[in-house]
Amino acid sequence: MKRFVTYLYEYNQGEKSKNVGFIRVDLRSNEVQMDIRMRNLNCSSEKGDVYLLINKQGIFGINIGEVKIINGQSESRLRFPIMNIAESSAGFDDIIGIAISFGTDGYFLSNWQDEEYEEVTNQHFRIFSPKEQQKIEQTTINVQNHLNHKEESFHKEKIIENAKTNQKVCEEMLHTETNKTKETYTEKVDVQINKIQEADREKANIEINKIEEAYEKNTGIEVNKIEKAYQENTSTEANKIEEADRENNNTETNKIQEIYQKQHTDKNSIIPISESYSSEQVQTFCNMPQLKAKNQQFSVKQSFRKIELNEIRTFPSSNWYLCNNSFLLHGFFNYRYLVIKKELYSDTEKEKYYLGVPGVFERPEKVMAMLFGFPIFEQLTDEMFEQEQIYIEERKPEPRSGTFGCWFTLLDI
Repeated sequence: MKRFVTYLYEYNQGEKSKNVGFIRVDLRSNEVQMDIRMRNLNCSSEKGDVYLLINKQGIFGINIGEVKIINGQSESRLRFPIMNIAESSAGFDDIIGIAISFGTDGYFLSNWQDEEYEEVTNQHFRIFSPKEQQKIEQTTINVQNHLNHKEESFHKEKIIENAKTNQKVCEEMLHTETNKTKETYTEKVDVQINKIQEADREKANIEINKIEEAYEKNTGIEVNKIEKAYQENTSTEANKIEEADRENNNTETNKIQEIYQKQHTDKNSIIPISESYSSEQVQTFCNMPQLKAKNQQFSVKQSFRKIELNEIRTFPSSNWYLCNNSFLLHGFFNYRYLVIKKELYSDTEKEKYYLGVPGVFERPEKVMAMLFGFPIFEQLTDEMFEQEQIYIEERKPEPRSGTFGCWFTLLDI
């Protein structure tokens, strides 16, 4: 014996709403027993019809009995055979659900499958009736036999009459049939041609997709190789330039200190002039501790704005070459924007425009920025994009390593 419980839901205009009860199903040797329990029913009708929903050559309902409502509740027990339900060829395995209909007052459904059929949810399924079905089938067979017999007699008489009276009718019929055959053949040929063309298009699309996937894969590999080579070259060049810079600085510093010490040790001695410096340069270096900056200070008004890469084309054409600058492209694809800086000088009332590449200040990065034409680094914050900045023009200290900002180059505007 097999038992299971299925739940009943109310349906309004094809839409599932609240739960109203359950059905306990017991499968016995040759019989099925159903105990139906329903609560909180708002139906004016006292009786409702119970249908087994069958999906066999279309969906139809088999009426197996009725339920009664007392004080908004219903408790009923129904039995039916496992096979040949209600004198039909349907069995229990063909059931896809149970429907209880109170006419226009209510419609309740227990669906035993995941898929919902529109004719079921909207109560449009056919009602099965063995006796009426047999009568209709027998009547249909009788009418069809009568029509076939009458049509056959009429057809024979018509052929004999046409053959005797007018041979031309037969020729016209033959001509018409020939044309129909030609049209049918042409349609079939067109259908085959369309199928072949569609198959060719599908094959072509598959090949194109394969080529595009391979291209994207190879492109990604090449981009990774280029970025790796760029980073390796960047580190190598930066190290070389830093090393050369330190050696030059040490050499120059030693020469200057030597000359300075000799001058202050023996004022009357003759100082040999280095081959690398003129007497004026040596004198300048010697007097450096006593020099004071006397440059006139002035204010600068700055404003910053983020732009896209393609906006470079809105500048004069003399600046378009920057679109191919490797340092600029590397920074743009890392941060997805560039920066325009506008400066207004109080002493000359002249405006200058700079193009900036976002980045982090590091010694190797500084060397690469200078190599690619972006020698100026300036620390940036979000507030600097929101309002203009005014400051006194003076020499700024070198930023700390790891400071975020932009590497700038002067635009030809």
